[in-house]
Amino acid sequence: MTSSVAALFVAAEEHRELPMPTWAYGLIAICCFAALLGVLWFFRHSAHKLGQHAHTEAPERG
Repeated sequence: MTSSVAALFVAAEEHRELPMPTWAYGLIAICCFAALLGVLWFFRHSAHKLGQHAHTEAPERG
């Protein structure tokens, strides 16, 4: 039992290189957030436009 636990700790301590530099992960994250901001910016007035159509198509009470 203890030898298998020790082998697990030794395996966990292995040093692995990242597939790309660390700054590249930050750059990818910034690009993803910028793309999401672009999508959000594209639909910035759509709720207001849809709200106007709903008020004009409502039947009048009288």
